[in-house]
Amino acid sequence: MDRATLQGICASILANELGVLEGAKSLAAYGHLGPDLGADSEFLVFSGVASQTDHLPTGPERARWSPSALQKIDLEIAECNREFGDSVRAACHGLLERLGDS
Repeated sequence: MDRATLQGICASILANELGVLEGAKSLAAYGHLGPDLGADSEFLVFSGVASQTDHLPTGPERARWSPSALQKIDLEIAECNREFGDSVRAACHGLLERLGDS
């Protein structure tokens, strides 16, 4: 597990440099790397958000979508950011604290 990468993703989410959904999807992938990470409450949040929003394009995959499709889907992404933002940010704070960077 790369502690610096986890800290960087969390810090980027908290600084609004990385979207909540894209960040949660990235962090969820790390839950499978550590022996107990996947069961941690923070990673349950990240995995849950990633699972509920896996149909929404984030990051580089957006380049493969048409502008008209993105215009429609961006409304759903904005709603998901509002719905999940607080829980993802709280999980980021918790993870940073556990990793020793609060």
